[in-house]
Amino acid sequence: MSAYLVNEDTLDLLASVISWESSGKWDIYIKEGTLPPRGDLPYSGPGWNRYATKNSLELKRELALENLASVYARYPQDRGQVGIEIDSFRVIYLEGIASYEDILGAIRCYRYQACESDTWESSYAHAIIEAIQSEIVAKISGNRWEYTRPANSREVISLTDLIS
Repeated sequence: MSAYLVNEDTLDLLASVISWESSGKWDIYIKEGTLPPRGDLPYSGPGWNRYATKNSLELKRELALENLASVYARYPQDRGQVGIEIDSFRVIYLEGIASYEDILGAIRCYRYQACESDTWESSYAHAIIEAIQSEIVAKISGNRWEYTRPANSREVISLTDLIS
């Protein structure tokens, strides 16, 4: 397995999801045991942390710092030689620029590149990615929660079930 720093467009796309919320606010649920942010994001411990759109740059920086920690974990000899500077955030809009598929692909890429540190699963960036993915799934599903089989649907019987 390898690790590299994802490009700024990927980080911008992931941090942009926050700006798509109509209320201008976005929630990240922080589980017990989640580590504080590596960067300058406000942190109140476990529970709901709420952010306004203006924090997209800080969210982008947090994702970049966790990605860098992953690179250092994979390539400890490069510690201090590889760095990042995140000074700007450019929102990427869903309509016409990005698609849900683009976002899910960016999540997949980011997770793969950021998972090398021993603390990935408990990292604040992991909580951000979980929140982004949850938001996208909600948008794709139309905020549906449970599935109920339609009343007139046929039941499919498997040959394997019949044999056993």
